[in-house]
Amino acid sequence: MLTDAELGWRDNTRLKFMLTNVIAAAAPSNNLFLSPVAWKAAIDTGGLSLVRGLRAFVTDMSSSPRIPAMVDQTRSPWARTSR
Repeated sequence: MLTDAELGWRDNTRLKFMLTNVIAAAAPSNNLFLSPVAWKAAIDTGGLSLVRGLRAFVTDMSSSPRIPAMVDQTRSPWARTSR
């Protein structure tokens, strides 16, 4: 459908980027309720993995730019030196 839309290069690139992210977000591995790995981690840790994930989400969303951090800023020596 994207190819048949005959959009300009800028709109095509933006739409492709958005669709790629939506498709990746919809993957079962990225869904808590569908991922067997997430269920196993939650069971094995007694729910602590869910608490850690929720805490990380709240931390990421509480400050700008409101995107998930790729690394723990407190533990990464590269993150500390780049400030």
